[in-house]
Amino acid sequence: MKNIIVIGDSFSSDPLGWPTTLATELNLNLICYGVGGQPWWTARNFITKLAPDTIDRAEFIVFAHTNAE
Repeated sequence: MKNIIVIGDSFSSDPLGWPTTLATELNLNLICYGVGGQPWWTARNFITKLAPDTIDRAEFIVFAHTNAE
């Protein structure tokens, strides 16, 4: 099964929220890493530590950008 990888802020952190809905609708395996106020460096570290085959099997990678506004 193909993956969808969601990385982002607090809006991405609820495993039963929109990331799960999106993965279900697209019939993809969800890999989700969301943290409130997460800096980009933390997101970068997460994705660089994923196994290469996880990235290779990704149909989509979604970044939810944190913004003060």
